[in-house]
Amino acid sequence: MQALKKAKESIPDGRWWIKADACDVRKGLRESMRGIWAGDEDLGDGSLQVLFDGYKARCTFVKSIGSAGRSGLVQGDVQRLLLKLENDLEFLVAGAQDANEAYNKALQDGKVSESQLMELAWSSVGFEELVKKVRGFQLELKDVGHEGGGAAAGVNLFELKSSMLCYLKDLFSKKRIAATHLLVFMIADERRNRKPYAIPVRFLPYRSLTDAKLR
Repeated sequence: MQALKKAKESIPDGRWWIKADACDVRKGLRESMRGIWAGDEDLGDGSLQVLFDGYKARCTFVKSIGSAGRSGLVQGDVQRLLLKLENDLEFLVAGAQDANEAYNKALQDGKVSESQLMELAWSSVGFEELVKKVRGFQLELKDVGHEGGGAAAGVNLFELKSSMLCYLKDLFSKKRIAATHLLVFMIADERRNRKPYAIPVRFLPYRSLTDAKLR
């Protein structure tokens, strides 16, 4: 959209050739060491950024529990954490049910490839494991608010926060949608008298370079 706006500003009365071209890409969600997401479906409507901001906010909150500035607010923070876990559990239970139904349906049809069947199976297992993690956190934290903080309840906050950050990464991977196609819009001034053209490109996996070097 920004490119179209700039084009309009450069020649307000001009007309343009606009062409869309697409190619498929290998699905894969990633998160860099700096916490930057890649591989997500992004339609430009801002929903991906909202999801990412929510993820970063929850990670920041978890890291702040029991810190120097919030040492006296452990009970309140844990209660807030338990409330978020309850919401997570609702999402995960529904996701596990949908994943199991999709796997069983594919298994009964017998028309799904082995790789697709394996992907569905891993999706189902992933949801079930996250449900177990949430219930484990709930069991570990349920008495913290009644016993005067993490230390009194025998909770190791350092280990808890480390486990919680790993859990959040796995949780949000279930909310993210992996991109399957790359869509490119090309524009050209009508005065060029030629429609824009893109040379077909094939994406190949190359494992000897890191993401940082590829950028």
